[in-house]
Amino acid sequence: MSGGEPFFQHDFVELCESLTQKHYITINTNLSRQSVYTFCEKLDPGRVTFVHCSLHVTERDNQVLLFDFVDKVKALERSGFAVYVTQVMWPPIVNHFKRLFNFFETKGILVRPKVFRGNYRWKGYPLHYTRAEKDTILTFMKLVADADRESPKTKGHINPDLDILWIDGYVSFTGAPCSAGSKFVKVDFDGTIRRCQSDRTNLGNIYRGDFKFFEDERLCRAKICCCPYYGFTFASGKHEIVRSRMPFFIQRMLKKV
Repeated sequence: MSGGEPFFQHDFVELCESLTQKHYITINTNLSRQSVYTFCEKLDPGRVTFVHCSLHVTERDNQVLLFDFVDKVKALERSGFAVYVTQVMWPPIVNHFKRLFNFFETKGILVRPKVFRGNYRWKGYPLHYTRAEKDTILTFMKLVADADRESPKTKGHINPDLDILWIDGYVSFTGAPCSAGSKFVKVDFDGTIRRCQSDRTNLGNIYRGDFKFFEDERLCRAKICCCPYYGFTFASGKHEIVRSRMPFFIQRMLKKV
């Protein structure tokens, strides 16, 4: 259950209650809503595989908001949920991450760095991290990975320890057999069912009940795996690291200009 922020959805806690009567769920949240406390009260932690808490520290730019985040993480932990925290390593964050990491460590919370995939000031990341920025990120990734090996906590399929694999570029499984569309699908807010986040093939609509999944693996058609956590779970064969999100013919045209 992800988003946007899933707790903004109307009756989200009630939806989770209904789903967990027969199914297991996982949550990706920034903990910005007070309904997190209602979630703690009403949900059976045995039916929630993990809660991934994404810290957006630039949106929590004062002590009150930081402690609000800490309090919600602790409330989830006290209620018995498997919880872990990440911070996307957006370029302005990297040089300040050590201070952020140390602050949360004093609260008994380990903040796991996640590689930023996107654009900042006309540069694409992770490709344009500087050597110093990469060294900082790798230092904390290794520190956290060491701690994770000693921890019984599950991080499930959204495992930030994998980010070390794509710190130099974008992950691609193009041409590899992948069970997305058969063992895994993406459901949009309007009920549209897609093969995955990268391959927008329409497989039907969950509200209309007219969906049809693939019967077996099919080759990946996407140049970039937008969510490689799922790629490493469902694709077979070796991944590649590519240097640009743009199609090759556009790259070639730009070089000629």
